[in-house]
Amino acid sequence: MSRYSAAAIPVNNFFLSKELSTCPEIAGLSKFFYLLQKSCSDKNNKITISVSYGKRMVINADNIDVSKLNREDFAEIVDYDLLKRTLLIIGKKLPSSSAPLHWMVQKARKDIYAIVQLQDKKIVDRLKDDLPLVHATYPSDTFEFLKEVLINLRGRNHVLFQDDTGFFTGTHLNDIKNYLREIGAIHESQR
Repeated sequence: MSRYSAAAIPVNNFFLSKELSTCPEIAGLSKFFYLLQKSCSDKNNKITISVSYGKRMVINADNIDVSKLNREDFAEIVDYDLLKRTLLIIGKKLPSSSAPLHWMVQKARKDIYAIVQLQDKKIVDRLKDDLPLVHATYPSDTFEFLKEVLINLRGRNHVLFQDDTGFFTGTHLNDIKNYLREIGAIHESQR
């Protein structure tokens, strides 16, 4: 298990409802998720995508079948309490273990509405000279790790984690898609 896994310290998941999220961004998230999966050098690499939805956040679940991706594979996070380590969720599946980190970054940086966390050694190796590396050894859903991420994100939108993961942020999912296209990580022909 990666030292950046939120599973290192249990999070209390509380389902407010098992209804599916009505977020209109889910269709776009699904298409982008599929494009990223096809672009990864290893199809088993972990991908997490989240977007702000009003005061909430929509994020994919872990271990999903990209070929059958649908609304059930996304959770809507209503709130996260860092001190009580509790996620309030709408949806049928548990959100990605990275949900606390995505939630806290989006709340701390008001200019960030979308995050893509992509584990791909090939892409990270290409970017390691251009982007800062977060050297924290704390679990990814702790305040200490968040602080390290935010320090490294100061004045920029992208950082790398030590487990060959890129953490890409933007004001819109298209900002991230355009950046990944510019660095050659995704290609439109792979749609």
